[in-house]
Amino acid sequence: VQEEAHDLFKRKGADLLIEKEISLLEALIGVDFVLEHLDGKKIRIKNKLGEVIKPDEIKTIEGHGMPYHK
Repeated sequence: VQEEAHDLFKRKGADLLIEKEISLLEALIGVDFVLEHLDGKKIRIKNKLGEVIKPDEIKTIEGHGMPYHK
């Protein structure tokens, strides 16, 4: 299997990573955006009400990484 570079996604093991810059306002009151996955599926990314996003924080979206065999 030959892996190709992608403009948005990076692979780390079985995980797919994206880096997104958000404003201070978004960090304090929340983010809400749609991300198009590699398979074309659109995923809504929205944090929990009242949750503050800290600098360099990593968020996960379960079940939307790369397939993992065993």
